[in-house]
Amino acid sequence: MLLFLLYINDLPKNVHDAKVVMFVDDISVLISDSDSRELQIKIDRVVTELETWLNRNDLVINTGKKRSNVVSQQTTFSGKTFSYL
Repeated sequence: MLLFLLYINDLPKNVHDAKVVMFVDDISVLISDSDSRELQIKIDRVVTELETWLNRNDLVINTGKKRSNVVSQQTTFSGKTFSYL
């Protein structure tokens, strides 16, 4: 486990426009913006940065464990559908 933690330690330095929260072997990426268009731009940029980092480190995401959530104070978020990893 320690080797894995050392291996992924540089991930937060390689992801911008997001907060990377790591706990043991779980990673959460938090992205926020009040404008839905800007949020989608940030999501796209962060996904690209994550893909680059994963490829460079020969890692893959466990697709069985990934999920995404949109949290908003509004009942609808500008009618937008967001694409996620």
